[in-house]
Amino acid sequence: MRDLRQLPKAHLHVHLECAVRWTTLAEIATANGVVLPDVWAAGGHVFELGFRQFADHGMLVRDCLRRPEDFTRIAREFCADETREGVGYVEVTFTAAAHGERLGSLEMPLEAVIRGLREGQAAHGIEWRLILDHSRRRSVQRAWRTLDLARGYHADGVIGMGMAGEESYPLAPFAEVLDAATAAGVHLIHHAGEFGGPDSIREALQVGHAERLGHGIRALEDSVLVAELRARGVPLEVCPSSNVALRASASLASHPLPRLLEAGLMVTLNTDVPATIGTNLTQEYTRMRETFGLDDRVLADLALAVSTHRSRRRGRRSVCARPSTAGGHSPQGDQGGSLSPGPAVAMAPRLPTKSHLVFIYVSDNQRMTLLDFRPANPGQLAAIGAAAWLIGSLIHVLAVLAPIGLVLLLIAGLAWLVRPRTRTTYWRGRPVELTDDSRTAAHRLYRALFRR
Repeated sequence: MRDLRQLPKAHLHVHLECAVRWTTLAEIATANGVVLPDVWAAGGHVFELGFRQFADHGMLVRDCLRRPEDFTRIAREFCADETREGVGYVEVTFTAAAHGERLGSLEMPLEAVIRGLREGQAAHGIEWRLILDHSRRRSVQRAWRTLDLARGYHADGVIGMGMAGEESYPLAPFAEVLDAATAAGVHLIHHAGEFGGPDSIREALQVGHAERLGHGIRALEDSVLVAELRARGVPLEVCPSSNVALRASASLASHPLPRLLEAGLMVTLNTDVPATIGTNLTQEYTRMRETFGLDDRVLADLALAVSTHRSRRRGRRSVCARPSTAGGHSPQGDQGGSLSPGPAVAMAPRLPTKSHLVFIYVSDNQRMTLLDFRPANPGQLAAIGAAAWLIGSLIHVLAVLAPIGLVLLLIAGLAWLVRPRTRTTYWRGRPVELTDDSRTAAHRLYRALFRR
C-alpha cells in the first residue's frame, strides 16, 4: 500500500476558520484578550448536541480573529498544513462578510486572508481559490455583501459563494441574491443533504443553482434524486469524520460513502473542519482505507475525482485528470478569471460569463500543475481543441522523427570526417591521383600547357 500522504490531492470543502492550528489560536486569543476553554487545547471535539453546539464553538473561534495579521497568519499556515498532506489544489471557504461586519471593515478580513494565501503559495507552491460562505440564519443584506465581495475580488482568487449553516432554514429568501450571482458568473456551492433530507438538496439545485453540493449524503434517501445527481454529474463534497463528529452520521462504519460510490455518484473526499475535530486530509483517506477496505485504486479515484465548478447548462466544468505527463503553468496575475490570484489587488466590477475549463494535471513526480483555458465562445473552444490536437500530434511526430534525424545527421558527419583526401582526375585519358597538396601544381601545369 502506498503512503497516502504522497498521494496528490485536491481539497474542495474546508473552512479556514476551522483549520486554524490550536497553538496559533491560543496565541491569537491571548494577544486579543480572548479566554479559551481549557478543553480546547486537546482538539478533536465531538459535538454531542449536534450542529448548534458546533456553530457556537465556531463563533468563539471567530471572535479570536480581530487584526489583519491574525487572518494573514492563519491563511499562510493553512497553505503549509495542506501542502504537508499532499494537497496541490485547495478551494477554501471563508466567512468574509461576517468578519467584516463584526470588525467594522468589510474588506479587511478578506484582503488579509488573500495576502496570507499568496504568501503560502509563494512558500509552498500550492494553488488555491476562495469561496465565500453565508449562513442561512443570517440576513439577506449580508448575503448581498458576500456577493459584492465575491464579485469585487474575483480577480484576486475568489471564485464563488455558498449558503451554509443549518439546513432547516430555507434558501427561498436568498433567491434573488443567488440569481444575481448566477448572472454574474459566480460559482455556487451550497451545503445541503448533511442534516436536511433530499428536499434540501433539491432546493440547493433549483433555487440555489448549485454546481457542487457540500456533503449531500442524504441524497440516498431518494432514488429519483440519486438518478438526477448521477445524470447531471453533480459532485458531492463528502466529509466522513465531520459527519460523525457533528452527529450527521452515527459512526464512521455506518457512513454512507461506500453506498454513494456504489450508486455511481461523483464523490470527493474532504475534511470540512479539520482542526476542530482533529483530522486532516491524509487521515481521511487512511480512515476510508481502514474502515471500508478501499484499495489504492479507489482512493486514487477519489483523489482525482471530477469536480464540477459550473453546471453543464452553463458550460463550465473543472476536471481533475491523470494524463501520462504533466504540463502547464501557474497562471499568476490572471486578471480575467477565477484560476489564479494575481499579485495585485485589482477590483473586477463584474465577472465574465464565458466558458471556462480548468484542468488539474498530476505528473509522474506527484506534483500538481494547473492549466487555464478561457475560450470566449464555442467557436473559440473548438478552435482551441483543434489547435491542441494539431500541436499534440506535431509534438508526437517530432518525438518519433527527432531520434531518426539525429542518427542520420551523425552518420553524415562521420562520413564527412572520414572522407578520402585524394581526388581522381584524368590526364590524356588516363586516371591520375591528385592529392590535396598536388592539386595546385597540376593546375599550374594545365595552364602552362594549354593557356600560353
